[in-house]
Amino acid sequence: MKFMNTAKDNKLKRKNRGRTSESEMEEILMHHSKGISNTYISRILKIPRSTIGTIIKRMKEGKPFLPQGGDRRSLLTEENKKLLQSWVEKDPTATLKELQQKTMELLGVKCSITTIKRSLKTFDYTIKKITIKIEEINGPSTINDRFICADTFKKITSDLNAKQCIFIDLMNFTIELVNKRDGLFTTGADIKTRHIFILASMNKYGIISFKIYEKVINLQNLQHFLLNMKHELVRNEIYDPIFIVSQVVSQKYDGLTKILENEKIKTFYIPRHSLHILYPIEQCFIKWKKYVQCDRVQNENQLNQSMENGFVIITEQDCTEYYNAMLDYLEKCLNKKIIN
Repeated sequence: MKFMNTAKDNKLKRKNRGRTSESEMEEILMHHSKGISNTYISRILKIPRSTIGTIIKRMKEGKPFLPQGGDRRSLLTEENKKLLQSWVEKDPTATLKELQQKTMELLGVKCSITTIKRSLKTFDYTIKKITIKIEEINGPSTINDRFICADTFKKITSDLNAKQCIFIDLMNFTIELVNKRDGLFTTGADIKTRHIFILASMNKYGIISFKIYEKVINLQNLQHFLLNMKHELVRNEIYDPIFIVSQVVSQKYDGLTKILENEKIKTFYIPRHSLHILYPIEQCFIKWKKYVQCDRVQNENQLNQSMENGFVIITEQDCTEYYNAMLDYLEKCLNKKIIN
């Protein structure tokens, strides 16, 4: 009779095996209780003899068997998973990467794409037919949509003073700080990348408030910023304002609309085809960015100061110019002109 080389066989099998399951442990102990040798148990169960020896030793010493595979609990709670599924239900075109980022921003949970995928694995999707339609920037439908948006905006703000029209937006900014050393070359260790997230608001007469974050802005950050700004407006004797915000922001931060409604803050959401209405705040961001990029800072303290100064240098004249350019855009939309 030819016996196989158990040691060699176990060595080869070990590469293809995962952890020993609880059912396998029970089977090992059952065979051992019948007086079967470790070598023979190893042969029939195709489990390394050393593993079998360890399991039997733990049993004899009265040590508990540890759960196999570590903590298998999901990072996402059942409530998180239902919310994740509702996002997919609302937008079936969302990618796993987008869902991962949204989970981090809105739920504060940092998880892998695999976790997202696993959470959606048993989700019963509602069947939808998605039709991708390419709309021309100056097509008849878009021109008409811009007209409706401009007309609505004009009517809503007609009884307001320009200082009551508050433009709000956020921006992401990445900058690299180079730690200069003696020598000709700069290594990767000499370069530090900082990711900056900014919330800012302004009206025709200047910057009202801004906040710089070093982490992704979540709904709580946004709520805190808006409520502080509301109090700031009252201190500046600006009452009953209207917040002008991109529709993209309201969609990204689920719950923002409800917060503003509860605070009785009038809000006008700008759709994608009319984002030029946010031209004033966008230009403020552009001027801020140019200032920070051109200001040759040497360290993080100087960078922090530069970012603060970037908003200070934006003058009332700048904001008035940006605001008037936005009014010119509205007139073009109301006259159904082509926008370049």
